[in-house]
Amino acid sequence: MQHLASLLLDSAAGRTWPVAPYAPFQRNLVDVQMQATVLVILYQGKETLGVYDDDAAAWDALLAFVDQNWVSRFDSTPPPESGDVRVEMFFNGEDMYLLASSDVTDL
Repeated sequence: MQHLASLLLDSAAGRTWPVAPYAPFQRNLVDVQMQATVLVILYQGKETLGVYDDDAAAWDALLAFVDQNWVSRFDSTPPPESGDVRVEMFFNGEDMYLLASSDVTDL
């Protein structure tokens, strides 16, 4: 705490101390790409919205939604093994979903 107080006093007196950047935080930000995937589900008049780091996470969330609501929609009909077929069967009608990905690096 004493050291912090002396730095604050030095700063107030107009004295500055050179600070070297901390090496692990130095990186080229141009090389970093950020993606966001939005999942919108319209089911029985209710809207569900989620934002995920990638397409795979959004798809997993969609499959989880379908699995959680399967019995209420199809009663005792077992769900197909294939996730693609399960989603297609579930959203065959008025209900729908949207998966949209975007590069958000420049935002």
